[in-house]
Amino acid sequence: MIDKLWRRAQVQERSVTRVQGVKTSDGWSTIDTVYCSLKPLSARELRIADQNGEVVDHEIWMRYRNDLGDSNTELLPRHQLIIDERTFDVRSVENVDFRDEWTRLKVEERT
Repeated sequence: MIDKLWRRAQVQERSVTRVQGVKTSDGWSTIDTVYCSLKPLSARELRIADQNGEVVDHEIWMRYRNDLGDSNTELLPRHQLIIDERTFDVRSVENVDFRDEWTRLKVEERT
């Protein structure tokens, strides 16, 4: 079930500020560095406004974390992971078996 947790990932959270009711993004801040496993699941090509791109879905396993849920209503992802200079947007977070041992993330990488 769990591959070896040999990849280092920076867990980052989006910093958002509001100026006179308008959202402006300040960027990303690293909240932790963890070890994890990374497994590609599927890939698809996108063509948006005459621009080609690829989206790759991955599964990431790490030790249990309870701070990665996306409870806000922002359109952009609230958390991302950086692994080997690659950016992964967190799409879903699961506490596996509800035992507080493992967290499984579904993430998306755009190229």
